[in-house]
Amino acid sequence: MDGVRPLKGREGRKKGERDGQSGKAKGSFLTISPLAPLPLLCFFVLNKGPLFPCALLAALLHELGHIAAIYLSGGRVAHIGIYPFGAQIVTGGSLLSYGQSLFVALAGVGVNFVCALPLLFEEAPFLLQIFAVCSLGLGMFNLLPLKRLDGGEALYHFCAMLSDPERAGKICRVFSFLGSAGLLLIASSGVLLAKINPTLLLLVLYLLWGVF
Repeated sequence: MDGVRPLKGREGRKKGERDGQSGKAKGSFLTISPLAPLPLLCFFVLNKGPLFPCALLAALLHELGHIAAIYLSGGRVAHIGIYPFGAQIVTGGSLLSYGQSLFVALAGVGVNFVCALPLLFEEAPFLLQIFAVCSLGLGMFNLLPLKRLDGGEALYHFCAMLSDPERAGKICRVFSFLGSAGLLLIASSGVLLAKINPTLLLLVLYLLWGVF
């Protein structure tokens, strides 16, 4: 995640369309929400050992994958926003096509899957295996077709290529609402019945809020 964000806005538009976040890029290159450290602090307190730094490194490489894809597509990064459960990247320069934006949306997940390759080798060091598990989990979670996640961005750009932006937006909202509601039910049951990490429930609530 970005989705964690994790979770970004749409990195590209066809020529002629405007990015609603472009105004943010004029103020400063980097914006950090005051609430951004809270989920990290919660995750750190609830997860001892190497899990926290491995997950943080997987998230950092995920975002670097998006940034590299933007420049490879001929764009540039105009603004980066750090929020409680992810980052938002706004591009500048040449506007990206839907195909290029689809590539950018999936680039972070692609980096995570590459980082998960050590799982194929039993002799890999234990710490590297933990990092690979974190990378795989982050990549798979971000592939969910939900708004604020890379899967939702990819779904939007793919549908926009086949139809139009308005219809693509409607399709994404339906997938986001149904998927987030299902995750909310699963996460709530896990926290109440299985006493799993409540960080997941907070993330799901954030995703569900982002649908509207």
